[in-house]
Amino acid sequence: MESNKQDINSIKIIFFALLAGQLLFAAVVIFLLKDTESGPNYMLGPDLDLYAFGAYALAMIFLSRFIDGMWVKQIPTVKRVQRSETGHYRTNVIIRLAILEGAGLFSIVLTMVTINVYLFIVTAILLAAFWFAQPTEEEFAERYT
Repeated sequence: MESNKQDINSIKIIFFALLAGQLLFAAVVIFLLKDTESGPNYMLGPDLDLYAFGAYALAMIFLSRFIDGMWVKQIPTVKRVQRSETGHYRTNVIIRLAILEGAGLFSIVLTMVTINVYLFIVTAILLAAFWFAQPTEEEFAERYT
C-alpha cells in the first residue's frame, strides 16, 4: 500500500506542475494585456467568440469525463490480466488532464491573440475543471479495490 501512496504522490506532482504551467502562462498573458490600448480583435464577433469557445471548453470537459469513464470500465480487465493498477490510473489521469490542459492553454492563447479578456472566464472554468480532475488516493482506492 505504501508503494501505491508514493505512486499517487508522483501523479499529484505531475498535476501540480501542469496547473502551475497554466497559471504562470495566464499571469504572463494578463501582464501583457494590461497595458494594451487597442480593443479586442474578435474572431467571430463580440458575443460569438465567448459562446463558441465556451461550447468548445464544455465539450473538452465532457470529453475528459467520457474518456475517464472508458478507462474505469477497463479496470476489471486490468485486474484479470494482473497489470499495474497504478500504471493504469496514472495513464488515465494524464490523459484526462492533458485534454483539460490543452483546452486551458488554447483559451489563454486565444485570449492573447484576440485581446478579449472576457475569454478568461472560459479559462477560469477550465482551470476549475482541471482542479476537480485532481488525482486523489480516495479515487484510486475507490476504483481499484
